[in-house]
Amino acid sequence: HFRADWERIQTGGFDLSIEDFLAHRRALQSESLNGDYVKSFGEKVIANALFEHGVPYKYERPFRWSGVNYRPDFTIETGERTGVAIEYFGLSGDPDYDEQADAKRDFWNGFEGWTLVEFKPSDLRGPNGEEGFVELLRGRLDELGVPSGRLSEEDIWSLVKDRAIDRFTTAMTTFVGRCRKLNLSPDELREKIGRHSSSSKAEQLFLKAAVLVHSSYLALLDEAEKEDFDGLMWRATELVQGGQTCFSRDGGNERGDLASIRFLMIDEFQDFSEMFFSLIKATRLASPDLGMFCVGDNWQAINAFAGSDLGFFNGFVNLFEDVSLRTMTTNYRSGKKIVRVSNALMEGLGPASVPDRSEPGAVRVCLLDEFEPTATEVATHNWDEFTPAVL
Repeated sequence: HFRADWERIQTGGFDLSIEDFLAHRRALQSESLNGDYVKSFGEKVIANALFEHGVPYKYERPFRWSGVNYRPDFTIETGERTGVAIEYFGLSGDPDYDEQADAKRDFWNGFEGWTLVEFKPSDLRGPNGEEGFVELLRGRLDELGVPSGRLSEEDIWSLVKDRAIDRFTTAMTTFVGRCRKLNLSPDELREKIGRHSSSSKAEQLFLKAAVLVHSSYLALLDEAEKEDFDGLMWRATELVQGGQTCFSRDGGNERGDLASIRFLMIDEFQDFSEMFFSLIKATRLASPDLGMFCVGDNWQAINAFAGSDLGFFNGFVNLFEDVSLRTMTTNYRSGKKIVRVSNALMEGLGPASVPDRSEPGAVRVCLLDEFEPTATEVATHNWDEFTPAVL
């Protein structure tokens, strides 16, 4: 079922040694170390140089220019509204191309806070070849206050390797995370799986592997004498349930007692989970007069994959006695037009928002049939046009 993942690992060279892996990645003609699908050798050298020297950049980030999307080769943000744009003009000498290059120079000259750095093929053909070109690039960036420093091969490998995360890894990580949220031991997980009817052979095999990964993960934590966040939460719950309510922090400079806490505020209540509820329940037993104030928005409940359960939000009045509910509909953030469009999208799903601000705000209509994603966007977003169009 996950054969495509393994083929992708092999094709990408992710099963090779660090030395062979990086040699393989650097030899790819049209893909940079950062996974950008570049259009020329010069762009690839620039992309790899920036990546290998720890300079965060964006490849072909869109800018609005006379009603169209202009995508410079590379952009590096140096502040909230400042940055450096890098263009590799690979076809100098062609009249149409040179005219377009002049227009781009004019664009950046009029873009306050941004500076254009341009290169051409002759820069790569210098006496020191690629190494000399990389030093030239770093020198230009240094003049503009953009720091850079060569990363180790191990650091470069770890950054590139992170992108090898596949569907199997994502599914397994999510599964083990849910087991931790429920505080399941290996035996409890096996028992739960034993009562479950798999819908396919693939699911059955995945669960068989998941038992091994889950138990190995717990054994690794135990062996290293470490704990993850979920483990710390469950351990805290056990301590409170056992009567240990005093706590200290900052080396003992601050001390407190859960039994004396009078008020508790819970934000993002739509993301509440069984794990959090267990800790709150234990705290309420230690402090029976505890008053609670919860804030949440069921429209923002998007973390079920991480163990959150909207049942706590919807069942709030049943979980906690003597409660009152308040609906907040005033929008303090957005202009009138934006609130109106948002209300139209969510019509029938709750009370409409009321704008507090008097200015209209700006709403941009994007026609997807006029949008063409780049090769990098296609690869990054798996042929989804909507996400890159919005970005």
